[in-house]
Amino acid sequence: MPKYKISKRKKSSGNGRRSAVYLSVPLLIAFFAFAFFGPYKLGEHLGRLFHKNVYAQSRSVVGYLVYWDKARGIQAITDHGSSFTEISPWAYTIDSTGQVILDPAGGASIVDDATVNLIRSKSLKLTPTIHNDINGTWDPKIVHDIIVNPTAMQNHINNIVNLVVSKGYDGADMDYENLYATDRDAYSNFMASLATALHAQGKTVYVNVYGKTSEPGTWNGPQAQNYAALGAIVDEVRIFLYDYNPSKIGPIAPYSWVDQTLAFASTQIPQYKIMHGLATYGYDWNHNGRNGVGVQWQEAVNTAAANNATIQWDATDYAPWYTYGGHTVWFENSRSLSYKLDLSNKYNVGGIYLWRLGGEDPGVYTEIQNKFPLVIPNPPPPPTVLTFNPTDDATVSQGSPTSNYGSTTSLIADPSPFQQFLLKFNVQGVGTKQIVSAKLRIYSYKSSSLGGDFRKLTSSLWDEGTVTWANQPAAESTIINSLGSVGSSTWYDVDVTKAVTGDGVVGFMDSSSGSKQTQAAGYYSKEYSTTYKPQLIITAQ
Repeated sequence: MPKYKISKRKKSSGNGRRSAVYLSVPLLIAFFAFAFFGPYKLGEHLGRLFHKNVYAQSRSVVGYLVYWDKARGIQAITDHGSSFTEISPWAYTIDSTGQVILDPAGGASIVDDATVNLIRSKSLKLTPTIHNDINGTWDPKIVHDIIVNPTAMQNHINNIVNLVVSKGYDGADMDYENLYATDRDAYSNFMASLATALHAQGKTVYVNVYGKTSEPGTWNGPQAQNYAALGAIVDEVRIFLYDYNPSKIGPIAPYSWVDQTLAFASTQIPQYKIMHGLATYGYDWNHNGRNGVGVQWQEAVNTAAANNATIQWDATDYAPWYTYGGHTVWFENSRSLSYKLDLSNKYNVGGIYLWRLGGEDPGVYTEIQNKFPLVIPNPPPPPTVLTFNPTDDATVSQGSPTSNYGSTTSLIADPSPFQQFLLKFNVQGVGTKQIVSAKLRIYSYKSSSLGGDFRKLTSSLWDEGTVTWANQPAAESTIINSLGSVGSSTWYDVDVTKAVTGDGVVGFMDSSSGSKQTQAAGYYSKEYSTTYKPQLIITAQ
């Protein structure tokens, strides 16, 4: 075991390239919502619906305790316990059978009785991490084999719940990385089922995700993680806002990238669930083109002093750096963290976490206490959530241009014969409030390669009892949003925020995606049943 391991976890790569990090040196409303709606796939899910307030009133500060730097991590908890609300020991991994096991490299050492007792003596929550780093390699297949098999998935969930309950942990911190992009829906479904099971036991569940500035992301890791769907399910989304590109000399958490990522995350995830990941380390690059080697703050400043190097300050990315003997070092300290806390406050996130404890700049705790109070004295008022069913909905068919299908129980988007469907809603109650989000929610009863393209109707002068292909209203040429592959017996959310401006009648058309779509997409109309009526859900602030 090396003395120091900084980036045991390969986090982020904001430029879209996967981090290649050498490990040689230190590195109950959700339950009912799931039971009623089922797991949400693909479309951007509205997590705000399930909580009273999208703004953080009380906030969290979490520290990660790692086994390869336990002594210094324990000292940080001992000295600065009052700065934290929670500790996550990076202690557990999984095997091919779905069992949750102590990380054989040293997981047992950070959830031993003495460590647990120390954490509890500081009145801190204890939520250990469960990861898929198998013998130093992130293993997507071991997760894939579990989450695509219903029996294996349920067994794995049972094992996680049994661990959390039997050990008296407050919850589980799920860190499954480098997953297959094609497992995006399966992973969201797994997390939804896990959240339901843990919430039923009064426990919390968190998910770790890569930083990204748009969906779905630029490589398989972030593409497997649906921000909106996961944000609707879990209690916290812990975003890796570091390790931007360890293969390239430069700041590990560029200020503009952190800003852009938090801005995007705030449109997908309720702000009070966002956990801003803060690094306590950096990288030492030699100039032969190899990846940087991780160094904690303490090692970085010691190396600078030993080589008489002057620590510089980058005024664009707000980070310290220096050079020595053919090496360049970029790292994080209390000053750089202070600037990033400004972004935490700018986006009113629910909390921050430090990756990781041990060898960090002790000044970070002063910055946290000064800039990130755990309680906001005057939080903004809670948002208004309005839910509407359609006043009218109908399928129209090119093959039967004068036929009316307004009384049928299905809504069809089909490339052959060409069919599309219309929805109309009467929005009331927004008033002078600003619309934060608008989601069109529809229930799919059949699978299709694509769910259709959604556009805004240009006229509301139609009704479901008389509308046909021949007299249907026109739709705007611009596609508001599209659904990818859809499954059966599943709710889907389509972000239509840009099309809803306030009170009044608004309509939508879902049409086939053309030759790209090989099967008809089918959804229930308002005539089918009260339970599965389409909905327009608006959050206004």
